[in-house]
Amino acid sequence: MRDLVVYGAGGLGREVLRIAEDINATRSPSERSNILGFFDDGIPEGTLFGRYPVLGGLPRLQSWETPLDVAFGIASPEIKRRLVCALSANANLSYPVLRHPLSSIASDATLSQGCVIAQFAIVSLDSRLASFVFLNTGAQVGHDCRIGKFVSIMPSVNVSGNVVIGDEAFIGVKATILQGLSVGEGATVGAAGLVVSDVPAGCTVLGNPARIVKRREMPENPEK
Repeated sequence: MRDLVVYGAGGLGREVLRIAEDINATRSPSERSNILGFFDDGIPEGTLFGRYPVLGGLPRLQSWETPLDVAFGIASPEIKRRLVCALSANANLSYPVLRHPLSSIASDATLSQGCVIAQFAIVSLDSRLASFVFLNTGAQVGHDCRIGKFVSIMPSVNVSGNVVIGDEAFIGVKATILQGLSVGEGATVGAAGLVVSDVPAGCTVLGNPARIVKRREMPENPEK
């Protein structure tokens, strides 16, 4: 049995902890995670959510001295990436895949470390999810998709087949991305947006059809 915590004690973090509980319910006692609670930098240590406490913030986790699984309950791709970088020096930390029992993942799909897959999410044939991707409730990823690191895909999103989504992109609630398109690194697709053409890196698109409403310069160094 391995200890597990969720980074983020807000609503999304508590939902991720519930995913871990639901996974435990399907496993034998020896295979279950020992859920310790939350880490959060904005909520006082000792605050309880149900029976689970906030154990501290980033400094305590950086100095954690025993093996520990960490799942991220944070929607912001940029914040997820910064936290992973800040924790990378601690070899005691691991980042398991959390896959809800009521999700559907094709046998030849790939889920990389730190991916969190909520209930009723679907990942279809030969799609590949890079590290720390989050699929929220009912999100669908079609066949042969490539989803980059730290991407967050919110509830009821429909990503059609052969779509490429770059690192740190954010796809809002009920958005749809049509077949064969790309969403660039750091881009945002607003809620209910219908993407009918490629979205450049760093752009925010809204509407049906989705149109660019904001652009930002992307750093040359993707680890910056």
